[in-house]
Order: sequence, then C-alpha cells, then structure tokens
Amino acid sequence: MQALDSSQDVEYTFFGDSSAIEGIKPADTRAVKRFREVSYRKWRQFFWQPSAINVAICENWDAIIFLGNPNFVSTWFAACAAQFRRTPVLFWEHGWRRKERALKSAFRLNFFRLADRMLVYAPRAKQLGIAAGYPASRIDVVWNSLDTQLADQLIPQLEAGTLVSVQPTLFFSILVSHCLFVPHA
Repeated sequence: MQALDSSQDVEYTFFGDSSAIEGIKPADTRAVKRFREVSYRKWRQFFWQPSAINVAICENWDAIIFLGNPNFVSTWFAACAAQFRRTPVLFWEHGWRRKERALKSAFRLNFFRLADRMLVYAPRAKQLGIAAGYPASRIDVVWNSLDTQLADQLIPQLEAGTLVSVQPTLFFSILVSHCLFVPHA
C-alpha cells in the first residue's frame, strides 16, 4: 500500500476492513494518506462488503482495483456496477496456482472476466491463466508485497551466508486483506 501511495503519478484511495481475516493481520491503515474503513460480513466461506458496491456505483474513479477473490460475493456486483459505469476494473489476486478441474476453472474464469485486467503474483500464474483460457493481454505480473527496501538490505548478507536466523516472512509487508485500491486523478 505504501508503494502505491507514494506514486507521483497516481493518487490512491484505499478501502478495507482493518480487522484480521482468516489469520491475515491488516496493515496499519495510518500508513497511507487516504484510507476509508469499509467492513465486511462473513458467512461460511463467503464475504459480503456492501460498501464495495456503493463505491463502484456512487463515486467517480479512474479505475478500481479489487481483491480478486470470488468468495467476496459483493465484488461480483461491484465489478458489474463499475463496468456499467465504464470504470475499468482490475483484480489483484494470486491468480492461477495450479491446473484446475473443469467446473472450478469455469467458475473462476467467469469471475475473472469481470475484470479488464488481472494483476497476478507470479509468471506461473500468468501461464496457467493463459492455459485456462484467459487472454494473455489482460494479465500482468505485479508480484505481491515484497518489502524491496528491506530485501535490498538483506540480500547481500544472505548471499554471503552471514544471515542465518532471518525468517523469510520478514521480506514481505502485511497487506490489508479484502481491500479496494482505487486510483483517481
């Protein structure tokens, strides 16, 4: 979030719930200039975030970046609403991690097609997405949340073998889960 927020070209507004979800701790929402709290409700494996729909319908944005999780039922509606308003929709998501069975693949493909672009974590996800039938021109590899400043400091020590006790998770920032990242001019 901080890397996006530091952009000189794009001004972002972040929306999300500041509570933990499925063991994922939220980021410090004070770390960005514009954050708006929008809560979610959970029922079994499904999530409902009504404010996501309101954001897509009631406000003007250059684009909306949703967490690309099809279990967020509200994202289906919000993405459709944004598309209806001609607001570009991007999904930021692990993407494809393995070849999926036909039914699951069809379900996820239908969801992912609601997005103008998929932002995935790795080149393998892009390759699997293309193999599943998603257009290559609409998938971009953007990685996840590597703390590049910390990584740049620690990589020489790792390569030299002088850093033995570092946990690999230290290289990654904790992102606010279930978040909308909304760029605007």
